[in-house]
Amino acid sequence: MKEFLKSVYSKVLILTLIAFICGFFWGWAWGTYYTKNKIHKIFSRKPEDRHMLIVERLDRELNFTPDQFKAVDEIVYESLKKIEEIRKRHFPEEDAVFREGLEKIEKVLTEEQKERWIKIKYKLIKDRERFRKHRLESHPPPPPE
Repeated sequence: MKEFLKSVYSKVLILTLIAFICGFFWGWAWGTYYTKNKIHKIFSRKPEDRHMLIVERLDRELNFTPDQFKAVDEIVYESLKKIEEIRKRHFPEEDAVFREGLEKIEKVLTEEQKERWIKIKYKLIKDRERFRKHRLESHPPPPPE
């Protein structure tokens, strides 16, 4: 083993392997951070702000005339507003379907899997509640009429 470590080839091989492993983990960590940050920036915005991202992207791809830009801007804005209203009205139904799915999954698991499932299920519910809380804070429901 000492002879192997003395050769230049083995030193280069080991350093290359270390560099590759470090690069892999650095890339994975940065990619995860960037993706979460990018998704958060898009979905945490209000429909008023988010629609401009969509319209600007479409404009880059389709090169709208000023009239088209205005028309598409209004269409996307109204559509996002309606989607948000529908989503808020259907939170209870959505939650019921989500929990029903969790229960169905649990029924097909073995006892050993159920022990690990408890942690996974708790994390899923916690993430969902955190996302919902953040969504409601950034987009409070309209006052009752």
